Amino acid sequence: MSQGNAQIPARDVDEGGGKLAAALAGRTRPRDWRAAAGPAALLQRYGIVLVLVAVFIVALTQNGSFFAWSSFQTVLSQNAAIGVVAVGMTFVLIAGGIDISVGGIYAAGSVVYTRVALTQSLPLALLAALAVGAVLGSANALLTTRLRFNPFVTTLGTGSIFSGLVVMYGGINAIVPTNAGFGSLGNGGVGGIPYLVIVLVAAVAVGALLLHRTSFGKSLYAVGGNLEASRLGGLRTDGLRAVTYVISGLCAAFAGVLVASQTGVGQANIGGNVALDAIVIVVIGGTSLFGGIGAMWRTAVGILILATINSLFNVLAISQAGQSLITGTILVLALALDAMTRRVA
Repeated sequence: MSQGNAQIPARDVDEGGGKLAAALAGRTRPRDWRAAAGPAALLQRYGIVLVLVAVFIVALTQNGSFFAWSSFQTVLSQNAAIGVVAVGMTFVLIAGGIDISVGGIYAAGSVVYTRVALTQSLPLALLAALAVGAVLGSANALLTTRLRFNPFVTTLGTGSIFSGLVVMYGGINAIVPTNAGFGSLGNGGVGGIPYLVIVLVAAVAVGALLLHRTSFGKSLYAVGGNLEASRLGGLRTDGLRAVTYVISGLCAAFAGVLVASQTGVGQANIGGNVALDAIVIVVIGGTSLFGGIGAMWRTAVGILILATINSLFNVLAISQAGQSLITGTILVLALALDAMTRRVA
């Protein structure tokens, strides 16, 4: 997915690439992007926020209590799991990769957590699920970085493999846990705030910290923007890209834990639309599928947009087929916008 001769626009270097990415991409970061950017550039940079406001307005016209805390926290809770997957996907896309296997890892996290919880403590079950996510993410990393397999085709294939293994391990029937506290994480809360909302906010915050305040995160922009230049510049490109797949696997498995706790069962046949929804969230937020461009705050906006749209689906009683049509259309439009943005950058 990485483009060997791609360059990182100065506006997105400012979002996290830093001087390292700018130097490796052969670009100079403006001393003050605010002074250099005109209204068109600002609209291009923050237009997604206007889209979010527009979606909020539409939601409010259809549901007058949408902004009531009880309603809003319900919307966030229902989309917390996919939001966590999107956080992991952000790292992969910025580094120039893609992970279609997250649906299989998501199902694996749900089933492993539930089955281990049948005989062991919940903390141990959580660790087991995260370990499985890390292992599956490492498998993707090995295939795409060491063996140089195409990341799209590879993770499409591994996702199918993971899903098959999960069904073999957990069966096709829902696994009902006997642990009394199994649903606490998915349905409990503190101070009137659901744990799922807290987890989602924490995941975005930690992701933002890693991506925008560490040398690791800044290096990912360089790798995604210009892989060959990054390698020649001394960055361990394979290692950096590999870590993003491990992060994605951990996030997907943890999301599976969240949905299992929320629904009260572990299921192997979930995760069919997880990869699509996660990619839609990240791309409509403004992170490029071609790597090197994006920010965690954009993913947060994408989460809010998709969560609101899903709420509208429920209010308007839109069929599953209609939901798929609309979600796919949104993704195509986001890709078109991404392509136009790169041409004018």
